[in-house]
Amino acid sequence: MSARRGVLSLMAVVMALAAVGNRAAQAAPSPASSTETPLTSAPLITEHLIVSPAGPYTTVAAALAAAQPGATIEVHGGVYPALVVDKPVTLIGVEWPVLDGGGRGTVVQITAADVTLRGFVVRNSGDEPDRDHSGVIVAGDRALVEGNRLEEVLFGIFVSQAADAVLRGNEIAGKLKYEEARRGDAIRLWYARHTLIENNSIHDVRDLVIWYSQQTTLRGNRVERARYAI
Repeated sequence: MSARRGVLSLMAVVMALAAVGNRAAQAAPSPASSTETPLTSAPLITEHLIVSPAGPYTTVAAALAAAQPGATIEVHGGVYPALVVDKPVTLIGVEWPVLDGGGRGTVVQITAADVTLRGFVVRNSGDEPDRDHSGVIVAGDRALVEGNRLEEVLFGIFVSQAADAVLRGNEIAGKLKYEEARRGDAIRLWYARHTLIENNSIHDVRDLVIWYSQQTTLRGNRVERARYAI
């Protein structure tokens, strides 16, 4: 009798555990059906704005004011005034649009990080060396200045206290009305970090100058009719 009572007690325990397991399985949420559509992220859409003499934007400044960070601004042939780029955007010139400083100040000032400037004629900066009048001043990190033609500029491209700039494939010419020593530097670095300067064509300028700057790489540049190459 004692052994039989033990067997009955063990069977009761097993049956109780099975009942608990069934209740837990009924309460648990069912797995997602294989026919359900998985959630996916919406594709990123890059804003694209057009500038041309006929519109929709007729000035680069107007397109820049309307642009969201990360936008691409495509600028078609025409002549446009000096510009301050204060947003992370990509500026692409089509058929060599001209950014003209009118002989005053700096033509293009890049103050935001992550700006690209490609395919422009940048011309007619001011003439005051003590005010650093330049074709392009880069003051934001990670700028790409590529494939532009700089003409009649005192200083060409001036990277001032910015990191990770790339200056590639530009043609830079100084102000021909001045003697060599009075012209500005085609490229000037001032407390810049990690700058890449490559495949630029430079002529009729004074120097290329690197002041207090770290980890600068120069390669494949051609310099003619200058006081010093570097």
